[in-house]
Amino acid sequence: MSDRASTPKSTEIIPLETLHGLAENGAKAPALFLQQARASERFFDFFTSNIRNEHTRRAYYNAACRFSEFCAERGVHDLAYVKPVHVADHGVAGG
Repeated sequence: MSDRASTPKSTEIIPLETLHGLAENGAKAPALFLQQARASERFFDFFTSNIRNEHTRRAYYNAACRFSEFCAERGVHDLAYVKPVHVADHGVAGG
């Protein structure tokens, strides 16, 4: 049996303090990525493990926050419902 199969799925909420200091002033937490436990876990893993450069991590985090707000303004509140058109539209409107 692999480790993955024997590892229980976590449903614990990961505190935002993990990414303290990344958001620009006034940025809201990226709710789109924090709705489901697994998505939230992958989001935090990405920002805390995969991006070593602090400036790059901050820029990506702020982009994720802006995209989350963009989707919320258009009524998309679940990551499963994000479609290519949302990403393309954000690229044009979000700069």
